[in-house]
Order: sequence, then C-alpha cells, then structure tokens
Amino acid sequence: MLGTRPDLSYSVNKLAQYCANATERHWKGIKRILRFIKGTINTMLQLGNVIRDQDEEVPRGAVCGYFDAAYMDNKKDRHSTMGYAFFCAGSLVLWSSKKQQTITRSTMEAEYLAGTEASKEAIWIQQFLQAIGIQLANVYPAKLYGDNQGANALARNPEYHSKTKHIYGWQRFITELVEQGTITVSYIPTRNMIADTLTKALPKDQYWCFMGMLGL
Repeated sequence: MLGTRPDLSYSVNKLAQYCANATERHWKGIKRILRFIKGTINTMLQLGNVIRDQDEEVPRGAVCGYFDAAYMDNKKDRHSTMGYAFFCAGSLVLWSSKKQQTITRSTMEAEYLAGTEASKEAIWIQQFLQAIGIQLANVYPAKLYGDNQGANALARNPEYHSKTKHIYGWQRFITELVEQGTITVSYIPTRNMIADTLTKALPKDQYWCFMGMLGL
C-alpha cells in the first residue's frame, strides 16, 4: 500500500485503526484485502502515464495534486477521513489516506484541512525537484484540485468571517501559500476527483475507474 498499491490505502487505513483491539470482523476484512490482492496480483503502478490537466498535457516536472475528505465518516469519534494524491510529470509519486486529528464542523472545513495537509506535501515535492535541478518554471506553482467550491474559495480568501474564525492559524497554511504563488487551488468535479478513492468505499465501477486514473 505504501509503495505500489495506492488503491488499498483506504481499506488498510481503516483496518489499521483497530490493531490494538481487533475483532473477527476486522480479520474478515484483512482476508478480503488479501483475496483482492491475489486476484489483482499483476496490477502495478505505472510511471510515465501522462495524465490530463483540464484537457491539456501536464508539462514535465509539473506538480499536480488532488485532495478530498469524507466528512465525519468515523462514527465513533466523529473525525473525518482525508486523502490526497500527487502526480509529477503525469506519474503518481505520493499518496495518503488517514483520519483527521481535528473534529470539523462541516464538509467544507474538512476538505479545507485536507487541502492544508496536501499543501505541505506539495512544498516537499517542490523542494525535492529543486534539489535535483528541475527548473523553477516547472516547479512553481503546484496545482492543487479540490471538489468543494467552499473549501477552494476559503483557500484563496485570507479574510476572517463568522464561519471560519475558529480555524487555527496553522490550519490556514494553504491560504498563505496561495497568496505567495507557491500553489494554486482549482475546482474539479467529483467524478474526476482521483483522491475520492482514498477517503471512502466506492461502487465497483467507480473504484476501477479511479484505479486507472491513479496509473494502475
């Protein structure tokens, strides 16, 4: 899951939360994952699979990321699950699926915090590309895509108002990066939100579709 199978991220993340108190139900979930791996043993992550960015080819060296969140899907503690995936020169290079540490009050807020976490990874990738000599024009700005219009608008708007004044300063990190021109945040329809498969269980057809979009 960490190295070659991003499609397993959500299920592995969920089961890993019960390592200290696993039940027979969780053991059945593990066996189901193993059966899926056995049935897709030849599935692998392909590099060089150029993705399309708004119907244009992503330039070599460009950083492109997708972030998403499932609001309060953890029923016991009311936390949300977030996920993000990053492509470099059209190839998937980094992905994550994990539970948010902060309880959020809305879907917009959950996705905004997912964008903040994704922006940290964008900076790391940019710094890495710089270190190996990639031209700055191909590194900045990193393009981030979210499917929540409210979260995207908040990322581009540094002003405080009644519905966001409770958000901590460190959680507004993404807004500062947008102001600096380090990243850009744009809207993408949910049907094209690659990170959707990292945040929730999906119907079979959607799951296989996103597997292909991830480069598997």
